Amino acid sequence: MFDYLRKRLRMPAEKSDGAMRHSGNTVSATIPIAYQHAIEDGGLRRAYRVMPIGFGVAYSWGGALVLWQ
Repeated sequence: MFDYLRKRLRMPAEKSDGAMRHSGNTVSATIPIAYQHAIEDGGLRRAYRVMPIGFGVAYSWGGALVLWQ
C-alpha cells in the first residue's frame, strides 16, 4: 500500500521513508518512530512538509499534511 500511494503521489523513493523497515508493524506508534528515525538520519528538518499516513485493520487509514517545526 505504501509503494502504491507513493507512486500515485509521484513521490520519488528517496523522499519517502517506510518506517516498517526499521521497526516492523507497530500500528499507530509507527509514525512517531518514523519521525525519530528521520530526525536521526538528517532527513527531517525545519520547514519540511511531511505527510504521515497510517493504515490499520479493515482498510482503515488516516493521514495529514504537516509543516515540521
